[in-house]
Amino acid sequence: YPGTTEPMALESLDYSLVARAFEINAVGPLRLTETCLKQGLLGTGAKIAFVSSKLGSVASNTQLGANYAYRMSKSALNAAGRSLAVDLRPKGMSVVLLHPGYVATPMTGDRGDVVAAVSAAGLFRRIAALNASASGSFIDYDGRQVPWEYYKLTRRGAGPRAAARPRSRAARAATPRSARGRGPRSSASLGILGSGGLP
Repeated sequence: YPGTTEPMALESLDYSLVARAFEINAVGPLRLTETCLKQGLLGTGAKIAFVSSKLGSVASNTQLGANYAYRMSKSALNAAGRSLAVDLRPKGMSVVLLHPGYVATPMTGDRGDVVAAVSAAGLFRRIAALNASASGSFIDYDGRQVPWEYYKLTRRGAGPRAAARPRSRAARAATPRSARGRGPRSSASLGILGSGGLP
């Protein structure tokens, strides 16, 4: 599984594998989706599901690092999926990005936290439940949202918007009214094609 199970650590990067991982994990699913659209195979009510990975979440990459090809390619797939969700919303189509879990398969050396049958059943349920309001979501096989990116929280219970606001009354008073409360917004719907199975 080129570009997936290799650690791909610094000073030992194989850029041909990086390019191959992008072609398989990001470009391929996008190309297939576009082809289906052009051929009229997807219409109103269609659901498009991509198998992503938690390794494509910037927020989750705080300790292990490495796995450059796989992480980068899955992050690119996530970006494509979000764009597709926006572009296809007027056509009545929904898109979801799915993390299958750390699945025990040959790709993971048969190590993992979940067997393939349980993961597949969970993914099927997530697709069946997908609707327009959740289009663009990034969720795992049992329905939990996977974080997209990293926000440093400044106080307990503070989300991305709260962390961006001036904390003192004086600082808030000095902030133009038009700029107040305009910090990064977290979408109500966070961000089957492609490969997956790594944590």
